[in-house]
Amino acid sequence: MATKAYDLQFRLPIRLCYEMLRAIGSEVGWEVRAMDSNDYRLQWVQREGNWVWGLTIHIHATMRSLDSNTTHINVEGEVPGTWADVPGHIPKALAKLLGPFERWATEAETLLSNGLMCPTCGRKLQSGAQFCPIDGTSIARNCPRCGCGNIPSAQFCAKCGIRI
Repeated sequence: MATKAYDLQFRLPIRLCYEMLRAIGSEVGWEVRAMDSNDYRLQWVQREGNWVWGLTIHIHATMRSLDSNTTHINVEGEVPGTWADVPGHIPKALAKLLGPFERWATEAETLLSNGLMCPTCGRKLQSGAQFCPIDGTSIARNCPRCGCGNIPSAQFCAKCGIRI
C-alpha cells in the first residue's frame, strides 16, 4: 500500500475547516465514503484512469481543535492493495484538495482576524457587523471590564485599554 500524509495547522475554528474541506471535496467530484461531523473526520474515494485499469485512491482527513480558534488537520492519501504510487498519483490527488483549501484558509484567517468573516459558518460579513446575518453569531470580542465590542483580533479594549 502506498501512502502520503500532510499535517497542517490553521488559525481557524474546527467547524469552519470541516465544512470547507467537505465543500472542496464535493467540488472536485470525489465520492464521500464517510463523514463524521462529531469527530471531524472525512473520507473520500477518487478513481484515476478507467474502470478496468483504474487506480483507486482513498483520502482521509482528520481534524482536531488545538484551541477555540486553531485547528490541526492530518490529510492522508493511500492506494490500497499492492499498487505502488504510480507515478505520483497520491500527491496529485491531495493537491486537488489542499491547494484550494490552503488558498481559502489563508484568506479566511485574514478575514476572521479583522471581523469580516463569521467564525461559525464562514460567511463574509460587511465591515462593522456585530452579528452574522445567517446564524446570529456575535462577531465582537467583548471587553470583560467595560463590555465594549472589539474586533475579534483585538488584544486590548478600544475603549478602556485593558488586555482582553
